[in-house]
Amino acid sequence: MSKLLLDERPLQVQASLAGALKSLDEAVILQQLHYWLQRSNTVRDNHKWVYNSMADWNKQFPWLSRKALSNHFKKLEKRGLIITGNYNKLSFDKTKWYRIDYDAFSHLEQRLGRNYPTNGKNLPNGDGKNCPIGEEESTQPIPIDYQETTQKTTTRDKGQAQPAQPSIAAQRREVVEYLNQKNWQALQA
Repeated sequence: MSKLLLDERPLQVQASLAGALKSLDEAVILQQLHYWLQRSNTVRDNHKWVYNSMADWNKQFPWLSRKALSNHFKKLEKRGLIITGNYNKLSFDKTKWYRIDYDAFSHLEQRLGRNYPTNGKNLPNGDGKNCPIGEEESTQPIPIDYQETTQKTTTRDKGQAQPAQPSIAAQRREVVEYLNQKNWQALQA
């Protein structure tokens, strides 16, 4: 077995979430928080909550420094997507509790003029467009044997050839390679 292949549970995120947040790291953090909230049995003020120290969160996101991770959480909290609280029994215990404000998340989707369903047959496909109701395949996977084409465009002014924007498949490959590299570095540490 290769250490470059996944033997552990991967962190996953939709490209549309990363695009909406303009940050892959923040998208992964929100997705992971959502994952833990779905499994939480801790309910306070009619909401599910999870708690962790920044050091414990950092174990789940080893490619980020603790300072960078803390900054991402602060940005998400400032945007109103994450709510924090302190439900600790001891006054000196400063462990933060976290939840997602799903209503604010819905408003973010509406401001973007898109509606990204979270379940069912209307999940966004690989192009970020909603699949029609009743369609059996809800997503378009990246083919293993895809060929990346590079096209050249010319500028009207100078007539110089310039590379076209990277394809969606190339962008996806770049994200997967980045995450695999960070996973490899974490295994080496």
